[in-house]
Amino acid sequence: SAETGIDSQRLRLGDIQGEEEWHKLMEAAGALSEAPIFIDDTPAVSAMELRTKARRLYAEHDLDLIVVDYLQLMQGDRRSENRVQEISAISRGLKGLARELNIPVLALSQLSRAVESRQVKIPMLSDLRESGCLTGDSLVVLADTGARVPMSELVGKSGYRVLALNENTLKIEPAEVSRAFSTGIKPVNRLVTGLGREIRATGNHPFRTFSGWKRLDQLKVGDRVALPRIISICGTGTPILTAEAALLGHLIGDGCTLPRHAIQYTTSEFGLAEEVMKLSNQVFGSRLQPRIKQERQWYQVYLSAADHLTHGVRNPVAAWLSDLGVFGLRSYEKRVPDVVFQQPNETIAVFLRHLWATDGCIRPPNNQRRHPALYYATSSPELARDVQSLLLQLGVNAVLKTRKQGNKGRTQYHVLIMGRTDILDFADTVGPLGLQADILRQRLGQAVQIAALDALHGRTAVFAVEEVPCL
Repeated sequence: SAETGIDSQRLRLGDIQGEEEWHKLMEAAGALSEAPIFIDDTPAVSAMELRTKARRLYAEHDLDLIVVDYLQLMQGDRRSENRVQEISAISRGLKGLARELNIPVLALSQLSRAVESRQVKIPMLSDLRESGCLTGDSLVVLADTGARVPMSELVGKSGYRVLALNENTLKIEPAEVSRAFSTGIKPVNRLVTGLGREIRATGNHPFRTFSGWKRLDQLKVGDRVALPRIISICGTGTPILTAEAALLGHLIGDGCTLPRHAIQYTTSEFGLAEEVMKLSNQVFGSRLQPRIKQERQWYQVYLSAADHLTHGVRNPVAAWLSDLGVFGLRSYEKRVPDVVFQQPNETIAVFLRHLWATDGCIRPPNNQRRHPALYYATSSPELARDVQSLLLQLGVNAVLKTRKQGNKGRTQYHVLIMGRTDILDFADTVGPLGLQADILRQRLGQAVQIAALDALHGRTAVFAVEEVPCL
């Protein structure tokens, strides 16, 4: 393209116009074919391999220059403790090669994102370090589908879009990934925010602060980092029915779906038991024969198959949950199926509404507590994080808190909705179910009035909570 003056995009498309351009192209191709340029595209080449090939070419063709494009794609000594040491060893190897052959070695390097946060965009030597890594189990939201995919499954792939921060608008926007690659095993740190969100990353991974991008190992307790207030996506995954989303919420919350055990749902509200019966009939029709049985103060909804379960025939509920990847999970192992994250907001709201009816809590203000308590409790840390993420897709920011139980049982994880705006948004988008529905608006109305009075008298509003400022 440089030799002919023809746009490189047109060259890639084969869009050559007129005999004059064809003549220029043939001349340039002939000159380049005779030029002593050697290209080795071996992936993850090591410094030793590069040295061997360079010495052979030097002996045969008298090399004048070696260009490495680029440094971070080379493979270092696997015995190194971390990637920084690997890059240092590769750099020493290239410098030794330049001295041995007495020719310049030009090594291109990826810059860290620290350049973006400075007023003057001139790179410095410190920018040549690795840009930081996240662990392979870190979940990435695909912007086009809403699917959450572990980073380890994206290695070697390109052309997909993720959600990223636009530095110009300071908003989360879709951005195309040019390439995802693994950098090996290295020590990581765990960053936990005031909202209870956490991520594991290498010490040199940058995070956005008020003063620009800052490395993780430079952050101190109490520093403010940027977090999204809403994940705006329109899920395009396999659609599920509203009744399926509702039934799924009940079964994940208070359902027993273990192998070699009756599939059942337990509740203290007869109205919820009837709701699960109705949803089961809507989803499975005549394939299921649900029934309600009262046992002391509890109502058990047994979801029995209509057909005889013989060889190769499963309960339709068990088969359905298996396909979703959530069958056979104990209470502390439960999680939200991946397909739920790929649904429209209306379906996600239905799922959360019915899930909240199981282990969700709404407590009114009283003399000791001037604001309502609104939270979801579970013994599964993964389920708690999933609920927090689903709320974020609806624009509701929740705080994840850990409640130790001592000798009483497993640690509980509470997803609390505390801010006035978030509580009202939850009421508008998710809303309650069952007996909670009759009292939520009244309780929220009382709380909002209290908050307004406090603001009027110059006191701190009861809904104000100290949380990490978000972008």
